[in-house]
Amino acid sequence: MKSAGLTQIDLGIETGSVKSLEKLKKKITIPQIKQKVALAKDYVKVFGFFMIGIPGENETDVYDTFQLAKDLKLDRSTWSIYSPLPGSILYDELVMQGKIDSQKISFEDIHFTKTFEGICDIPAKRLSEIYNEINDFFYKKQQIETAV
Repeated sequence: MKSAGLTQIDLGIETGSVKSLEKLKKKITIPQIKQKVALAKDYVKVFGFFMIGIPGENETDVYDTFQLAKDLKLDRSTWSIYSPLPGSILYDELVMQGKIDSQKISFEDIHFTKTFEGICDIPAKRLSEIYNEINDFFYKKQQIETAV
């Protein structure tokens, strides 16, 4: 693929939490993620997409994801906060659990930097603080690397 012009691969890694990988039905392990990223980095730039605030996550799960992202030494990462998307299995589970009201949520409410109270085990305000902490870490890291 590299000889055909491939220069970058974007991976939806999503999480570094075993519990959240299972919740998302990713069918991959942390060691497999590390192996696949290392292999790809031998050939092309690797960007990773991560998500925090997945239903059932606590701060340990989020910091496991943060640590994995640091360990992977990706060329770049993008972070989002889990948003319940109508039609997804997790959305339906949250509605059945009474954690979201399908009558009160609209597509206009869904933004991947906005927190929803009660979806994960972290209060929305604290989740937003952690999200900003993670983004600040990677933004500053990218600024330093760009300056060098």
